[in-house]
Amino acid sequence: MATTVVSIPLPDGKKQNLMFSTLPTQEADNVIAVTIYLCTDDYIPSKVLQTTIDQRTEEEYHTQLRKASFERKQFINGHSTNPEWNNSFING
Repeated sequence: MATTVVSIPLPDGKKQNLMFSTLPTQEADNVIAVTIYLCTDDYIPSKVLQTTIDQRTEEEYHTQLRKASFERKQFINGHSTNPEWNNSFING
């Protein structure tokens, strides 16, 4: 299981914290289940918002999500797993 946490600013000045969690499925290679959680201010999952299927590897999914959220200054590095997936955009 891999996770990526993002904090999205809302128009009212508050932030919405989300955790994207993935698990490989037994459906086929490169098919993962993605669950999106609403998180507390401490980035603790509090409610499942959605579960979907995605046709990428966990590394591809999280690397693309992290790069996009990093560019928007929404990526929460300290609460995301697999930090080796961040090198291409954080240190590059």
